[in-house]
Amino acid sequence: MNNIKQIKEKDILPYLVMKPIIKIMEDVFQNPDKGQMPPKIYLELDGENDFRAMPARFGNAVGIKWASIFPNNEKNKFGPSVSAVIMLNDIDTGYPIAMMDGMLITSYRTAAVTGVATKYLSKKDSTVAAFVGCGFQTEYQIEAILNVRDIKHIKLFDLDQAKCDHLVAIFGGNITVCETLEDCVCGSDILTTLTPSRKPFIKSEWLKPGIHINAIGADAEGKQEFEDNLGNICNICVVDDKAQAFHSGESQHTENRDNFINLSEVVNPDFNRLDSDISLFDSTGLAIEDIAVASYIYNDLKK
Repeated sequence: MNNIKQIKEKDILPYLVMKPIIKIMEDVFQNPDKGQMPPKIYLELDGENDFRAMPARFGNAVGIKWASIFPNNEKNKFGPSVSAVIMLNDIDTGYPIAMMDGMLITSYRTAAVTGVATKYLSKKDSTVAAFVGCGFQTEYQIEAILNVRDIKHIKLFDLDQAKCDHLVAIFGGNITVCETLEDCVCGSDILTTLTPSRKPFIKSEWLKPGIHINAIGADAEGKQEFEDNLGNICNICVVDDKAQAFHSGESQHTENRDNFINLSEVVNPDFNRLDSDISLFDSTGLAIEDIAVASYIYNDLKK
């Protein structure tokens, strides 16, 4: 028990490169039979704050992530809204073998899964990517989408202008900070939403044929960014995990659940979409993703 390896953030950083993490996430969803994962457990506090216990196994890697979501942290200048630690266990003895910071792993794996979904669900000639909500996670989401599509124009919208300006400073190039939400959404090939909203604010009439949607913000019961008919208007409806998405994701607000499929059914070379299809990826974040990345880091560090 005294041999638990403490892996600090500085040791994790060299491994947090988007392209290989996208490959790891692709492997996770191409091989669902290697995984085992119960739904995450929520401990809800007053307001919008909550803790989440997320155990999982992928291959011979097994562990748990303990995460917190405190949306007002940034506004109150306490730091990012997400914090997390990951513990890995030995699959033969059950003993803990590693503890590591999970915040940056969470950020990268969340974005990398968006990259995987965008690779398989968006039109290959997509050139305009819009991002609604420009907080801590959005930088990684932009990077992931730039890794899988040849994006020529990025559009941003956030109620806090400073957050948009921060992303412009990072990425430069052809970026438009939109004055209205409608301007940001309309005309986009790929739309990624990243807000903690509990009131729908994106109108279905703004979604043009052929658009791909990454709904990232809704990751707990009661959260909602889109009008509640996405299951009806989208031709392709994909979730990371049905049980979890129907409880906590954007999909919790649609009654038309029969047409929803898991991302593991999409991540194959035979999957096709029509150019006119509106596609949805509803991401809630899975423990199996964290354990796969944490194990990749741990196994390389112990060499």
